[in-house]
Amino acid sequence: MDSYRKRMEFICTTKQNKCMITTTNNGLNLGTVKYQTPSQGKFILKNDSPNTITITAVSPGCGSCTTASSSLNSVSSGETFSIDFVFTPNSVGTGVIKTISVYYTDNNEPKDVKLTFSANVVS
Repeated sequence: MDSYRKRMEFICTTKQNKCMITTTNNGLNLGTVKYQTPSQGKFILKNDSPNTITITAVSPGCGSCTTASSSLNSVSSGETFSIDFVFTPNSVGTGVIKTISVYYTDNNEPKDVKLTFSANVVS
């Protein structure tokens, strides 16, 4: 099985519900991180569409605690790219789960995928 096809908690939203971006490390666990201390993470993704896709936006679910960006804006068929993020927790808790939405167009059709990461936040 192609390792890029592993889609742990990978959510894709399209009209046909066919996801053309795959990842090997969705559901990334940052482990134990400290409250108000930045922690970095990276998702590695692959364009499985036969078309070049255009990343139109990268949007963290928590705008106050997470920033994220794409390594590429235009991604050729078969090419890999990364979504780099920094998580600065603003509360303490176990099993904290956050999402990052990646919006893109494939053959002029808007699509999006949601990536998740988790952490245990201590003071």
